[in-house]
Amino acid sequence: MSTNTQLNPDYKITFGEAINRFWRRYAQFSGRATRSEYWFSMLFLFLAGMGVGIVSSVFAVVAGAGASLVTVIWDLVIICPSLSIAVRRVHDVGKSGVWVGATIAASILATVLGVASQKGNSAPAGLLVCLFGIATIVLGITVFVFCLMDSDKGENRYGASEKYLSSTSQE
Repeated sequence: MSTNTQLNPDYKITFGEAINRFWRRYAQFSGRATRSEYWFSMLFLFLAGMGVGIVSSVFAVVAGAGASLVTVIWDLVIICPSLSIAVRRVHDVGKSGVWVGATIAASILATVLGVASQKGNSAPAGLLVCLFGIATIVLGITVFVFCLMDSDKGENRYGASEKYLSSTSQE
């Protein structure tokens, strides 16, 4: 028995559909997200982030303060869907979402240790900051490469591919 896979001719996702899925699957960490769904969402976040930055700057000039509040609110709104689409994207290439979680954890640990090490001049703390910083970079590059990879053809342990059709045949 073998599985034949072929490109699904009906699978096409537009920019608008990708954004709709980004918000609809706000906290869905299971399943898969194709490259186009992921990168259209990242483009949206980049453009919207620029818009938030402009609004924040205008608000700061007009109101005299509070510019960062607009940015903080935006960041809080997008953190969950951003993480969920990243997890679904690495699922699409057959990798565990733990890669995304490990990257975030290493980054948080490096930041916390960095702030804590500022209070005292501790060489071991500085070494840990350095190690977690390097881990963040290595893990971040790894997740980035996963996000560039093509979808697993057919079904993997995270579900069926939307991009590829699979048919099972007896040989």
